[in-house]
Amino acid sequence: MSAADTLVRYELNAQMLGVREPFTMNLRQAFEHLEKAILSGIHIPFTRLTLLDEDSLLEKLDEIQVSLPQVIAESEAIVRRRDDIVAQAHRYAEEIVQAAEYKREQLLNETGIVNQAQKQAEEIRGKAQQERQQLLQSAVVETNRMREEMDGYAANMLQDLEDRLNRSLSVIQDNRQKLQS
Repeated sequence: MSAADTLVRYELNAQMLGVREPFTMNLRQAFEHLEKAILSGIHIPFTRLTLLDEDSLLEKLDEIQVSLPQVIAESEAIVRRRDDIVAQAHRYAEEIVQAAEYKREQLLNETGIVNQAQKQAEEIRGKAQQERQQLLQSAVVETNRMREEMDGYAANMLQDLEDRLNRSLSVIQDNRQKLQS
């Protein structure tokens, strides 16, 4: 999966969880500007060398450096929102169990048919427990999936940044060597 695909997936998750105004667009734009700055350099004929505007490259790198804390903050907000969802699932499951217990007591008191009321209450409780387990499992699976996505996103972004910086550094070093020779 490319860094752009990961970025799009991250933005969709951020929107689904209610995170406002993802800053990843600024980071994406900063990378695009950096790439344009590199591609717009003056190519030296008959070589693989390109002269680059150092100030422009440093400016683009500063933009990226400014955007990274915002993206990290967004990631943390998504994780907090995910934890809230899990807590809501726990509360909802407890409400279901309490409702089932209340229903069981009501049936016992109203009908007088103890055996039938106990059987129904146990069925309701079992269903409630199943629903609770399913909700908890879904929340845990979704939490793990989101954590893996965020970890993958962060790793991809950092790897992409490292690759770009290495290419830029290599070009600058090659150009400096050519100028010195």
